[in-house]
Amino acid sequence: MEISMEFILGRSTEETVAYTALQNFKVHIDKIDPEESYVSFPFSNGTACDLTKTPRSSEIRIYCASDEKRQMMTANQVRQPHFVGDVDEPTTCGYLLKFYTSSLCSLAGFAKQDDVISKIQCVSTATLSLANNM
Repeated sequence: MEISMEFILGRSTEETVAYTALQNFKVHIDKIDPEESYVSFPFSNGTACDLTKTPRSSEIRIYCASDEKRQMMTANQVRQPHFVGDVDEPTTCGYLLKFYTSSLCSLAGFAKQDDVISKIQCVSTATLSLANNM
């Protein structure tokens, strides 16, 4: 197969791709719906867009792959810990890839938390008055 054209959708501004050296990312925490929280990695200075003549850019957003999300977004019944959920072009020559991983789910702010149920014991004020007078 011969490649006739090649497009670069963006380049990282990181000098190294070593995991421990990544600095160019943003964390978006959604306090109302934690499953919409994500880590964002921007890429810029891609191949010039034929429509706008500006460099292409892209963003990778990494979300928690909860069981509910996996079931909703994957067609097969296999429980994949990581998967691509969506690829979109929200602006001309600007791309967005949504990647889901179970690795993010254990971090605070990225997954729904179970409700904490506390036991409350009520005592009438009449009972307290009697106890204080004794």
